[in-house]
Amino acid sequence: MARRGRKRNTKAERYPSGEVVRTREDQSILTKLGRANSLREFLNEIGRPEFGSQLGILFARGTILGAHKRAGDAWSELVASHRRVVLDAPSGLPKVSRMERSGRGEPKEYDDALAERIAKQYDAAFCAVVDAPGGVNVMKAVNALCLEDEHLTYDKLLLAKAGLSRLAAHFGYL
Repeated sequence: MARRGRKRNTKAERYPSGEVVRTREDQSILTKLGRANSLREFLNEIGRPEFGSQLGILFARGTILGAHKRAGDAWSELVASHRRVVLDAPSGLPKVSRMERSGRGEPKEYDDALAERIAKQYDAAFCAVVDAPGGVNVMKAVNALCLEDEHLTYDKLLLAKAGLSRLAAHFGYL
């Protein structure tokens, strides 16, 4: 009499009852990638939070170079410090001076030399990007990618890569 269905695996290890011994789930990187819903989730799961941004995902996929990623991170830090030190600097307006107080009611300390140095760094980096072919559109694409963490279309991605190349050259990463 012929046997129906799939043939029994004779090489599999079995319990005395005849059931196949199941090994624990393999926790390799490929298994984690298969279970992840997205590349961002996978990169966070393997312990690489620096790849959690859109810039990091592009670097992980190989779309941009490491110098581009470092330049984008440096640009983000420079813009944040520029906004904090230069744009939030005290002015003579009474409405603004009320907002300058910290939580305890003490006025913030401002260093004019630091504000001037950061403003010069920001202006030099800004001019390096805006002088690229495409000008302001390149800057908008870089800001959308680095600051706003947006997913870019192919055309904007090309503009952002051009801007990141200019920033990498400006910061000395290329």
